[in-house]
Amino acid sequence: MQLENEQALISKKKVTNAFSVNRKLINSKDFRDKFDELELSPEVASKVYKEVGRLLEYVDGQENEYLVALDYNTGERIVDNFGREACARGTGFTDEEYSKILNTETTLILIHNHSYNGRPSIQDMISFHNNDKIQLSLVACHNGYLYAIFKITNETISIFNDFLEIEKYKTNDIDIAKRFATNKLYDYNYMLGKKQKIFNIRRF
Repeated sequence: MQLENEQALISKKKVTNAFSVNRKLINSKDFRDKFDELELSPEVASKVYKEVGRLLEYVDGQENEYLVALDYNTGERIVDNFGREACARGTGFTDEEYSKILNTETTLILIHNHSYNGRPSIQDMISFHNNDKIQLSLVACHNGYLYAIFKITNETISIFNDFLEIEKYKTNDIDIAKRFATNKLYDYNYMLGKKQKIFNIRRF
């Protein structure tokens, strides 16, 4: 990907907090180069890079998560949910927003942010798995990490549910149980050989 100009992807804010993006890293060539590794055409990779920048600019300093859907083949924006109130640790489309996706014949690239800089959650995996239109799902973290979900198998969800049932016996807090089950899922996948992986999530 060639540098088109020297304009910073993320602007400098007067106030910083725990949810501020890592401006130095996000504006670096190293961050831009991550998008060359997504196996997209140069034109689409460039548009995805700019949309990630637009998202991180919007959420800079916020705890909340927001979501963008792009055309996988062209990189053009189909819809985002910036125009409404969001929440922390989760995001989604309204029926009206989702109808814009259903009215397109293309496959999708989904992008959302993680203000706490965590890897993709089990809900991120389930959303990818349950929607055949999603070709690539990106998680842009405020610290500059970029996670890409390329594949989630049926076995992934089944094994997670098995781990979750075990964790439910240890705690009455379902959120804690899901967190530990997700950690076990990642550990399990890490131990598998390359051809046996039950999901393909990479951090760039």
